[in-house]
Amino acid sequence: MPIIASAASGTNFAPAPSGPQHAVCSAVFDLGEEWSDTYQKLSQKVCVFWELAEKMEDGRPFMLSKRYTLSLGDKANLRRDLEAWRGKPFTDAELKGFDLDCLIGHNVMLNVMHVTKDGKTRAQVAGVMPAMKGMPKLAVTAIDVPKWAHEQKVKNAQIAASHRAEATKTPDEDEGQPIKPAIGGGASDQEPPFVSLGWWG
Repeated sequence: MPIIASAASGTNFAPAPSGPQHAVCSAVFDLGEEWSDTYQKLSQKVCVFWELAEKMEDGRPFMLSKRYTLSLGDKANLRRDLEAWRGKPFTDAELKGFDLDCLIGHNVMLNVMHVTKDGKTRAQVAGVMPAMKGMPKLAVTAIDVPKWAHEQKVKNAQIAASHRAEATKTPDEDEGQPIKPAIGGGASDQEPPFVSLGWWG
């Protein structure tokens, strides 16, 4: 899918404010396939970025993001959040594919929660809701994808390549150990591509 991105860093020194926050989707970034030690498989990941109406001290909007497995399965977090965002479930026809780039520019209400770990407080997207009627529409002002997202994509590609190489070893190459499956679950090459279905009409 076409995705607008740059290598600029979007690091915030202060967390975005907590509670309900008006925001606009500014970018969707393909993180590539990511290996899960828990499930022992690769799955396609994407990251959705939002700009908040609230501004930092330097005048730039706060930016938040959330990572998803690229799947619209029954239990997929991406499906849950998209249905909450649009305020209605997907139809069977829509579940055949959806172009995530059409999210860019659409407004939303994010439920933001502060989480403290190792002495650092970070803002996380805990929920996604439709923007309320009558609210002024936010426009995207920055389309930079933070440097960490680009670095994560490179890291994912390297790890995925190593697992594919491991999976293709013969028993002799692997010192007699059985070949471990490296790919499974989530979006696969056999599933239909995400295509635009005029979500908001």
